[in-house]
Amino acid sequence: MEQEYSQENNKNGTTTLSQDLHYILAHEGEFLTLNQILDRLGSRSFGLLAILFSFPSALPVPAPGYSVPFGIILMLLGIQVALGKSKPWFPRRILQWRITALRSQKLLAQASRFFARTEALVRPRMLWLTRSWVRPVSGTVIMTMAFLMLFPIPLTNTAPALVIFLCGVGMSERDGLFLLGAVIMGVLAAAFYATIILAFVLLGPQALEIVAAWF
Repeated sequence: MEQEYSQENNKNGTTTLSQDLHYILAHEGEFLTLNQILDRLGSRSFGLLAILFSFPSALPVPAPGYSVPFGIILMLLGIQVALGKSKPWFPRRILQWRITALRSQKLLAQASRFFARTEALVRPRMLWLTRSWVRPVSGTVIMTMAFLMLFPIPLTNTAPALVIFLCGVGMSERDGLFLLGAVIMGVLAAAFYATIILAFVLLGPQALEIVAAWF
């Protein structure tokens, strides 16, 4: 049954996002590695990976401990999207990164609740924004936002992760509106971070108090 799902339903894009994530994260062992996740992906692998690894940090209250390791994975993913690669590739060491069964089940539960309310909003549209010539733009946005996720600035990972999440949805479901929204939000997020960096350059440690006041 699982093999039929992975090779047919997911490959042809006939499943919903919640079904895809349930299939990817369902695992009876103690750990789930990135290599095992890649083995379960179909033709929408880039989009689904972007969704999977951005979702924990895109939550209103981000789950702790995800931003740096997932940010590194997403940076590598964005580079490959920008270069037009047909299949994701990661170094062997990263392929062996493990997610505990407890974490994967918590992530699955959160994602299922979210998509149950939002899946009806996603559909193929504005297809000219989902063609191959747009991939360098999408990849650059993912790469830049993933880099911003690595910054140790409290409460600022949600916006970049949400941008990557929207990119993933747009790529996976061929929804140009989501991709367009992601690009616009990405520009705004980059401007926000640039303002923070400039404040630290000009004001030094005092900028920390100013940034903290924004939240």
